[in-house]
Amino acid sequence: MPPDKPSATATGTSAFAARFAPVFDNVRSRILPRYKPLFHYLTRTETHTYAFSVAANVILSFYPFVLLLMTLSRRFFHSWGLDTMLLDLARKLAGRS
Repeated sequence: MPPDKPSATATGTSAFAARFAPVFDNVRSRILPRYKPLFHYLTRTETHTYAFSVAANVILSFYPFVLLLMTLSRRFFHSWGLDTMLLDLARKLAGRS
């Protein structure tokens, strides 16, 4: 006769499940229902469209903002160090070294 497989109690799986059962029940009963509407909202197409439009506007407005900062640094602050730093930042973000 072949030896029996070790039971779940012998491997400690049952002890683990018994010990953390209140935690799992808490997650299942309190946390998941609270965030279920959020998960449904994040899976909708309109959410991704809105997020893309926000990201595109940030990217499109970054270079005019850097240009404004460069103008301020040259004409009002007379800071060539800040100007150089802004040019390096714009070059790095554009993919040029």
